[in-house]
Amino acid sequence: MARGRLLCAEGQQVQPSQLRRNAVYHVVDGVFFFAAMALFSAEVVIPAMISELSDSALLLALVPFLMWVCTLAPQILFTRKVERLPYKKRVVAFTSLLQRLGWLILLISFFLHWGSPLTLVVFYLMLASVKLSTGLVIPVWSDWYAKTTPEPMWGRLLGIRRAVFGVLALGLGPLIKWVMDTFPTPQRYQILLGAAVLCYWLSYGAVLLVHEDHEESPHGSEPLPLRHYLGDAFWILFRRRDFRRFLLGCMLTVIPLTLLATFLTRYGLLAPGVDRGITGTFTICFFTSTAVGALLAGSMTDRLGPMAPFRVFPLLAFASAVVAAASGRPAAVSAAFVLHGLAMGMRMVVVMPAVFRYSGPHRRALYMAVTFTCLGVANALIPLVAGVVLDAGWADFRQVFLGCGAIALAGWLLLLSARIPDTASHSDAHDGPSSEKLRATGAAP
Repeated sequence: MARGRLLCAEGQQVQPSQLRRNAVYHVVDGVFFFAAMALFSAEVVIPAMISELSDSALLLALVPFLMWVCTLAPQILFTRKVERLPYKKRVVAFTSLLQRLGWLILLISFFLHWGSPLTLVVFYLMLASVKLSTGLVIPVWSDWYAKTTPEPMWGRLLGIRRAVFGVLALGLGPLIKWVMDTFPTPQRYQILLGAAVLCYWLSYGAVLLVHEDHEESPHGSEPLPLRHYLGDAFWILFRRRDFRRFLLGCMLTVIPLTLLATFLTRYGLLAPGVDRGITGTFTICFFTSTAVGALLAGSMTDRLGPMAPFRVFPLLAFASAVVAAASGRPAAVSAAFVLHGLAMGMRMVVVMPAVFRYSGPHRRALYMAVTFTCLGVANALIPLVAGVVLDAGWADFRQVFLGCGAIALAGWLLLLSARIPDTASHSDAHDGPSSEKLRATGAAP
């Protein structure tokens, strides 16, 4: 290592001062992005809004369905186009711009018309548009993040992004409570979404400030032929037993978190005498504990190894489900949100660094696309099924939460037997047979 310089994940030399600036920009991006997510959150505010427009649990379940389906839909094919680009910032900037334009259009629609069913139709269309853009940005952003930050800080920096926001969440909760108590519908949702849109654009400014070096891939910048690319994706999923076991464990632990996020707010609003302002309390409980969980998981990942937090957060998801099933009173639901937030914060931080350790540096985007596609299928379909079951009266919220607890325990047991590499692979030994064949024959992949 040259004096006064550091090595990033790709092995390129980067000035320490530039790495520090990148770290600051990534944190600022995260703080404003998560603030926007809290102000108009899929866990608290959106369920409250849908509950004012409809009593259907199925409409609540449509939120995670669209979020996951639209997020996963473009990833596999889009990743093929961008994974070997030597400079990814332009793609990150463009896809992030599309993501934010969707929220802006939704905000404008709130001022033009409000009322069921048209508002719900516009909301679901805009949500699908936003999440399609999110599906484009996630794999390339993940690869870009790993490239612009040093490997020893991958987990910690993700945790810091949420921990700094956690302090801000202490103020956002009372703000949301005040807005929900003070303003009638639709003004309350216009104000909250307007503030969220502002935060989204501030985070976009931080994204534009991150510096990325132009680094040529040793295997060329042209995408793999489609049949080779899909062949590698199937090989990763069906032939890599270590990665498949890890992925299945992740699926079983993420499903309960998605179900809890979908139904906890509606469940808490059903208690006698509860007003809409309780959503501010839920926001404080969930997003503050999310920040704590993220910081804890980031530190555990970098200091104790990538496997350590996977032994903890499924148990927190289990505890959250049990507490929610025990009582629907606001205090119990708030406690469930705290446990749920801790588990969710840890999950948001630990999956990406763990996936990085399975892949070579030039196939990270493909590994992330495979991961989110599998997670997306499960997390889109299961809440939809739960919504149908609840609307049909075949089960109540407490029974659904008990099912969440059972699934979380199953995922925890499976993850205990998984083996995550301690450090990231710096070769393409596990990237798939198609890549190896092309390199062996001298073909440019």
